[in-house]
Amino acid sequence: MTKLNGKIALVTARRASLVLPQPSSILVNKAGLLPLSDIDQFKVEEWHRMVDVNLKGLFNTTAAVLPQMIMQHSGHVFNMSSIAGRKVFKGLSVYCATKHAVAAFPVAAEAMQTYCQIALKPEAIAAAIVNVVSQPADIDTSEIVVRPTTSA
Repeated sequence: MTKLNGKIALVTARRASLVLPQPSSILVNKAGLLPLSDIDQFKVEEWHRMVDVNLKGLFNTTAAVLPQMIMQHSGHVFNMSSIAGRKVFKGLSVYCATKHAVAAFPVAAEAMQTYCQIALKPEAIAAAIVNVVSQPADIDTSEIVVRPTTSA
């Protein structure tokens, strides 16, 4: 069995044994290793470990949970990145790359195609903005994505 096939089998086995609360579930993908491992130091094993945890962990967890959410027609997936997913810092090249990838990871490509075809009402955008500005003063929301949850 190849290493990849072994990992696929592991995700499949975990997915089969996973029982999520009904009727809706929440998945929060938030993982990260942050060793100081810049490109010019060639700490390749650290890079692989960061990719395994920061990206493959997100991919595998999503693969284990998303099928049940699709089957129950409900659920929420939160992929939490980092400021390093928006800005690059010296000494953190690989970490920043993994966090950029987290920010780009499409959980459901088909849903994204549907979202692009549906226009949100101005009241929905206003409600999202009110939600952000009503947070406590120690919360700084610097980015928000608002998408419809139903089709037209």
